[in-house]
Amino acid sequence: MKIFVGQKVTGENSEKLKKFSNKIIKALEKKGHSVYCNLFGKGIDERSPKEQMANAFREIDSSDIFLAIIKNNKKSERMIMEIGYVIARGKRLIVAIKSKFKDSTYIPEMANDVIIFESDRDLLNKLKEIK
Repeated sequence: MKIFVGQKVTGENSEKLKKFSNKIIKALEKKGHSVYCNLFGKGIDERSPKEQMANAFREIDSSDIFLAIIKNNKKSERMIMEIGYVIARGKRLIVAIKSKFKDSTYIPEMANDVIIFESDRDLLNKLKEIK
């Protein structure tokens, strides 16, 4: 399966996010999945927000699963648009949300599957179950 990993980027520590995203990618690839994460997209930093969204939509179209990772209660406009697109296209949506924030958003209610996690390590372990 091809999995698109979406998460809040703006306002987050870029280096920590990239390091953790690499762990997510490796965990999913180890289970045989192909993974796209826009943090590592070619030329992504040189693109306008409109071009970045168009690229994300193309990647979503070629993906089987959209994995939305929610680690805090700060909203991400980009991820909300991506999720709306995923739902409109009838793609499988998996929401992985930190337990203390599960009641702060209705996004999990829109998902096909929900993963509730306590820590980064817990999330990495639970991602191994995605089929």
